[in-house]
Amino acid sequence: MGKLWKGRAAFSAGWSLFSVCGYIWQSFFAKWLYYSLPGYNWRLQHLILYAPFLTCTVVSSFVLSESPRWLLVNRGVEAATAALAKVARRNGAEAALASFELRAPTTTADGKTGDGLQDLFCVPSLRRRMLATLVLW
Repeated sequence: MGKLWKGRAAFSAGWSLFSVCGYIWQSFFAKWLYYSLPGYNWRLQHLILYAPFLTCTVVSSFVLSESPRWLLVNRGVEAATAALAKVARRNGAEAALASFELRAPTTTADGKTGDGLQDLFCVPSLRRRMLATLVLW
């Protein structure tokens, strides 16, 4: 467990380092824009910085498919199975899907699926993680 914890700490520190470097880079970029463009304002800076991310978001909404989990809950077993079959064909693992069977999620008396916040506290490992996350946040 100790080795895993050290890996998590290193990953978290590295992730934070990327965020800090991004903020530093953004300040230098803003200063460069201020001196380079005559009509500079913060709106132009945000447009220049976030246009690639907006483009990727729009393009990925057409390229990526819905998750099989979402499809199972909202559209049923057939749609989720079709999505998993598509992924299996793309990965060359049709044989693994042949032995796999999806079941419809259970519903409660009020018509909601059984996957909710209360389910986080039913499994002991999820309960510990959830409580630790609440305390740490």
